Amino acid sequence: MIYDYITIPIFLTGLLYSLYVGTWQNTIPTAAAVFIILLAMALKGGIGGGDVKFSTALAIWFGLPLIVYVIGAGSLLAFIWGAVIHIKNGTFSKRMLNMVRHFYMKYIYKVDAFPLPTLPENDEISPEGIPFGPFLVIAAWVVFLLQGVIL
Repeated sequence: MIYDYITIPIFLTGLLYSLYVGTWQNTIPTAAAVFIILLAMALKGGIGGGDVKFSTALAIWFGLPLIVYVIGAGSLLAFIWGAVIHIKNGTFSKRMLNMVRHFYMKYIYKVDAFPLPTLPENDEISPEGIPFGPFLVIAAWVVFLLQGVIL
């Protein structure tokens, strides 16, 4: 859970800062695009609403292209964490083999022979789900510290 009392002040201070320094032409459209894209993902069940709001708040601070690095690095860190968890549980090779079979059959032969597991239908959190917020925070700090090197 990423609460509004965390995301709203981050968003508002980022908005005020971008208006003050004159970068609002970059940050406001970037934040709007991030919100729309991640909201679409949230409606499909791939990400939580708190992650959408927090990513939007980070987008108002970082702007384009840095928010792409933040979300990309956060996703990479979350993937690595998930892979480590699956390796520890002994399910990594089974899940990866199933995923490779699924994509191979679907995109080479156009057959859906190996369906992937689905997300829960209700608001229940999948037992395999991992929180994305901590990875966004780590990625934001790394990008912030390395932004002179990245740009």
